Amino acid sequence: MINSAPWYTVRPPAWVQKSQQIDALIRYLHIYIDSGLPPVIGLPGHAVVAFGYVCSDQRLVHRAGKIIPASDFVEGLTINDDNVSPYQKIFRQEREPECWPYGNCLESVDGFIAPLPEKVFLSVDQAERATEVIMARHIDEASLGDSQLVRRMFCTSSKNYKLFRGSEEGEVTRTVVGQPLPHFLWVTEFIPVTQWQNRDKGKVVCMEIVLDATAGMKDTNPFLWIRAPFGAKFNMQRMHGSGSVQSYGTALEPIRSFRGNHVPF
Repeated sequence: MINSAPWYTVRPPAWVQKSQQIDALIRYLHIYIDSGLPPVIGLPGHAVVAFGYVCSDQRLVHRAGKIIPASDFVEGLTINDDNVSPYQKIFRQEREPECWPYGNCLESVDGFIAPLPEKVFLSVDQAERATEVIMARHIDEASLGDSQLVRRMFCTSSKNYKLFRGSEEGEVTRTVVGQPLPHFLWVTEFIPVTQWQNRDKGKVVCMEIVLDATAGMKDTNPFLWIRAPFGAKFNMQRMHGSGSVQSYGTALEPIRSFRGNHVPF
């Protein structure tokens, strides 16, 4: 638990209390849905399951800074409610007409439960913070230009990750696929905002940071690898139980955005 955060997470499952920061609510819901972990959302007097989201090609939240979360493009969530027909929508902003009795705006959400896999111990807020630290260390070295970067974060199994990346070429990809990885990973992709509309069509991910999702809450170094235009760095001690950080200095091209969570864990 991180005391300075406006949320707390308990596993399993993960409960995140409501905060006045609707921005954080949407960000966490988006991460869990993108991870294939549909959260149960609490509404006044009722609960529904969110399993998808409505994503815009244009940002709905405009903020300064180099990194912006992918949830800034989320218009709303797709939900199932056992009291009405399926595939209802609950939006960031109130919309008319209101098609179901519990409010169709995310500000109505009291909280949510996300059913984390049994072996995932590193919470989403800890993974966010660790990723931010790693990014800060390497952002100058990465030479990512002046464009803002969209940060897309999700949890997946190493099996799904290897299945998705296995068909790709390159020494770094072969190294990743050949490693004994932990069962679950927290993966963060960075995509230039100018390429966000092409995220499903080509190689748009300019940087990737991966953490061990099975690391303990008090683990100070869940880092597995980073790949960026400057090359890649692998934490061999984390993967093999011994060794140090190994670097590959060869310049790297962008890679495809991960689309592998349709495969069962």
